[in-house]
Amino acid sequence: MKKVIYSAFALFLVVAISSCRETTEEKTEETVEETTSKVEEVVPTEVIEAVETVDSTKIVEEVQQ
Repeated sequence: MKKVIYSAFALFLVVAISSCRETTEEKTEETVEETTSKVEEVVPTEVIEAVETVDSTKIVEEVQQ
């Protein structure tokens, strides 16, 4: 009887963790999309393009020195 109860509990735990993970991923994706759209509304396109062209590895190397 204990094995049945433990098995059911383990199955419930796996399902609960799986469901929470999916919900968190969806919320994270939605938040990233919202933030990106807000940034694109506020920041001029030229600035976004300039930031995308900057070589971040050079900046990191300069900061580390």
